Amino acid sequence: MDSNTISLFKEILQGVGRLSKDGKRKGGIKAHTIIKADENVPYLIRYSEAARHGHFFLEEAHRLPKGSIITFDRGYVDYAQYDKFSENQIWYVTRLKDKAVYKSTRDFDVQSDSAVQKDEEITLY
Repeated sequence: MDSNTISLFKEILQGVGRLSKDGKRKGGIKAHTIIKADENVPYLIRYSEAARHGHFFLEEAHRLPKGSIITFDRGYVDYAQYDKFSENQIWYVTRLKDKAVYKSTRDFDVQSDSAVQKDEEITLY
């Protein structure tokens, strides 16, 4: 799961959209997408205003069937949604923010030649 911003306004429409750091107005939409990896096709696509944070899209993932595994980056932090995933047996893989409070409940072996640094099952607090 990831999102991407699509710029919609160029020189001709600089007066619309949100104000950026350089003083020019910019506008766009954000495409939030879940890809069904085994078929390499989109499973769910939603569009929002470009300024909307991606973690709001996590709520849409409730449509995934039990046993699904979803991966996303740490921009999607939403601990309440993580609880809902676990309750619905939707498993997720992500990187935690540095200040996350958790307890490791189980370690999994990682091959020495793998890019994976650590594989754990954890409890978030």
